[in-house]
Amino acid sequence: PWPRNQVAELIDRLTNLGAKVIAFDIVFAEPDRTSISMLVDEIPGLSPDAVETIKQIPTNDAVMAAAIKESGRVVLGHTPLNVERTHAGYTKTSIRGFSGADPTPFLERHRFILRNVEELDRAAAGRGVFSVASDRLDGIVRRVSMMVTDPEGIFPSLSLEAIRIFKNGRTVIAKTNEGGSVESINLQILRPVRENIEISTDAFSRIWVYYAPHSEYLSQYVSAADVMLDRVDPNRI
Repeated sequence: PWPRNQVAELIDRLTNLGAKVIAFDIVFAEPDRTSISMLVDEIPGLSPDAVETIKQIPTNDAVMAAAIKESGRVVLGHTPLNVERTHAGYTKTSIRGFSGADPTPFLERHRFILRNVEELDRAAAGRGVFSVASDRLDGIVRRVSMMVTDPEGIFPSLSLEAIRIFKNGRTVIAKTNEGGSVESINLQILRPVRENIEISTDAFSRIWVYYAPHSEYLSQYVSAADVMLDRVDPNRI
């Protein structure tokens, strides 16, 4: 794992290159232990004044949180666990309700969703869940849920949140029928003009995955190292 001050630099560079949305399919679930202010007590020979000065240096998590907030277009990822934990973390969701019956019985359900360090989640423009499809039988993921649940509520997928931030969307509303099965998902857009974007799903809020041809995927791929070393044409971001 990279120190998070380095991830912060990646966010800064992508933002400056014109990225419309930056989504991480990574969970930063524990504090970054490489922060100098957290390591200082393990360094022998430092004077008390030096220790106190070093402890005032912002942690790598604080640096990354500042970069996330400054960018205003970062979506962080959460991922399901098959075990329960007592502390759920920051559970704010962009899903603001549903236009019919409660869809919870139809949604992909998890015992616990692992979230990021709260300082990071609070700074993000959006937060979404990434996971492999729960119904795959042969190792191939064909459908992905746009909404999932855990005991804390209903949460959007990482891809849905990325679309929401990309389109300057405010909230997500699930359109359901009388029984609660999902008919579509609506993104409420405020600017540049007020509109609703409707995304068709199946009854369980799933969409079929479109897999780009391998050659097309490779042609669109950009190395993070190239971004960090200023070797990327801004037109590719």
